[in-house]
Amino acid sequence: ALDSAEAALQQTAHLKQSTRAYVLSTHEFRMENDGQKLRAIVKFSNCGGTPALNVKGCIYINVVTLPISMVFHEADYENASSAPLAPGVPVIFSATTKNEVTWEREQIGLGKACVIVWGDVTYQDIFGKNRTTKLRIISTGEEFKGGLFEICEEGNEIIDH
Repeated sequence: ALDSAEAALQQTAHLKQSTRAYVLSTHEFRMENDGQKLRAIVKFSNCGGTPALNVKGCIYINVVTLPISMVFHEADYENASSAPLAPGVPVIFSATTKNEVTWEREQIGLGKACVIVWGDVTYQDIFGKNRTTKLRIISTGEEFKGGLFEICEEGNEIIDH
């Protein structure tokens, strides 16, 4: 009976792991450049088998000189709305620079400065577990000229609360 109970617990754990919601970046990043401000567009999708509940996302953008020495503030969800996200359905978040990016463009193109985008998506799976997916991407040099980003070595993680 003990073996049967242990097997049932393992099956339940496997079921939760294999069917729960996984909200991840789809690695589809795009930058729009209107000649004044920069806008980053980031796509996330629920790659799991069940809906993600209370999905909230905050994305930020900044232009900084290299090497990066800024402090990345935490997401502010005070005024954020939330919604469910079905499996396979994408959600798009964007961020626009507060100020015009003029003289910095040349520095970014030369690789002396960069556009950095960071933020996170929080959600709850159907088993009541709160989860966060953090994202940090950068664009400089040739990537910037092509409107592309690359994933930073730090700041990308999935957190179970």
